[in-house]
Amino acid sequence: MFELTDTRFLNPVWHALRGPHRHLAIGSDAACRYPADVAPFAALEAQSAAAQRQLHALLSAGESVWIAGAPDHPGLHIEQELDCVQMVLPREAPLPPPGPDIVPLSDDNAVRNP
Repeated sequence: MFELTDTRFLNPVWHALRGPHRHLAIGSDAACRYPADVAPFAALEAQSAAAQRQLHALLSAGESVWIAGAPDHPGLHIEQELDCVQMVLPREAPLPPPGPDIVPLSDDNAVRNP
């Protein structure tokens, strides 16, 4: 079995919002989330009481988000649980052969209506 050593996979939403999606992140140093009209995900740096308080402050009354871990804060509760697995491609996995070349399209490729 492949051994997962990259800790980014243990908290992918946190690392996405602190990395390539930083421009979308709403939050603080311990809790962050995507804007509600972008994605329903939030994340904590760690499962601490302070981080959960910060997450609670980011949510509107009655708002739901998906988050890894079980909340232990009076303002947060579990509405539904979802078992998930993280897919990981081991470095040793053989890659598929290259596909066909990408061909740039032009106006000549457009379908014209009479």
